[in-house]
Amino acid sequence: MVQNIERRKFIRKRVRMACAFSMSSGMMFYGNTVDVSLQGVCMESPSFSSGSGGPLNPGDSGLLTLRFRIGDKEENMKVRCQVMHVAANGVGLSIRYADLSKKDQDNLGKIIASGKANIEED
Repeated sequence: MVQNIERRKFIRKRVRMACAFSMSSGMMFYGNTVDVSLQGVCMESPSFSSGSGGPLNPGDSGLLTLRFRIGDKEENMKVRCQVMHVAANGVGLSIRYADLSKKDQDNLGKIIASGKANIEED
């Protein structure tokens, strides 16, 4: 029997958030997160393609915009990231957590802790 071993350093939660990934080349992809951690995001979009020669390849970099709500107010969080892996309709992005403002770090932590893209106001 093969045992699944969790190798991630950070807790990953299934959270669905609207997001956009803007590559350094200027290409833009719109979709939703599948799951989120302090280290990365899995994003799905119908415009992703798998395999080499597709629009995304491991090592590509860009800017990820996450859309969420705090109380009744819609917020955006922007973070630089790098493509880690590509599947037929999804991409794993490694985020640069240290580049986030303290406010964005706190908000990301609240989103992960609650498992929702709608967090309560303090």
